[in-house]
Amino acid sequence: MRKLTISIFLLTVASAFGGTLSVSPNFKSVANGQSFTLDVSVDGISDLYAWQVDLGFDPTLIRADGVDEGPFLTSLGSTTFFIAGDIDNIGGTVSFNANTIIGADPGVSGTGVLATFHFTALAPGLSSITLFNETLLDSFTQGIAVDVNGGSVEVTAPSGGGVPEPSTIVFSTLGLLACACVRRFRR
Repeated sequence: MRKLTISIFLLTVASAFGGTLSVSPNFKSVANGQSFTLDVSVDGISDLYAWQVDLGFDPTLIRADGVDEGPFLTSLGSTTFFIAGDIDNIGGTVSFNANTIIGADPGVSGTGVLATFHFTALAPGLSSITLFNETLLDSFTQGIAVDVNGGSVEVTAPSGGGVPEPSTIVFSTLGLLACACVRRFRR
């Protein structure tokens, strides 16, 4: 019974102090057609040596364009092996994003960006950004428990500068005709 109590305590401590994996910023508003980035970051992590995570989004609203390695694992000068995930713009996923330190270097602790995801806004609406299939390992290849926080992207219609609506053209034409008629009758 004592071993069970200690095991439960250790699991609770690992979950409480394992850190957070999250989309940053957790909310972003962009105009339709605009390119933008979102980071996947860790906060309060200890001894991170390797990670893998998948990202989900609404492919009718945004399109994934690419993934870049974040600076977190290289922040101590370590050499890394980064894998940019497979982009599926029909299913709305970027799968198998991963990175690991190469060699006997220690893991990295603290807060930082693991990867930067590049997107383009396609249509107005609100897309959830989810993180799933996450695996974080320490330098002893032990799993690190983390809280996971997704985010969302609001795509808005572009303001102004577009083609005028037909009613605008009709009212403008009527206004010009009215001005012409008033001038003609005043003469």
